Amino acid sequence: MTRYFFNVRSENTYISDAEGQEHADLGAAKEEAKIAAREMLAELVKRGHHIDGRRFEITDASGTVCLTMPFRDVLRFS
Repeated sequence: MTRYFFNVRSENTYISDAEGQEHADLGAAKEEAKIAAREMLAELVKRGHHIDGRRFEITDASGTVCLTMPFRDVLRFS
């Protein structure tokens, strides 16, 4: 198991994930990020907040960015 950190970045903000979560591999971490992004987007939309430009920067324990996943990638319009 590898510990991945799900940091959130937007145009003006960076929110660091201090705890992280253990996952079998990067693919499993990406699936977790998709679920979390959908939940976060739902709250932002309900509150009328700007959502464009937010993304997860998934890092490993050394701080290396393993994957960048824009929140918009989890939206479906059709």
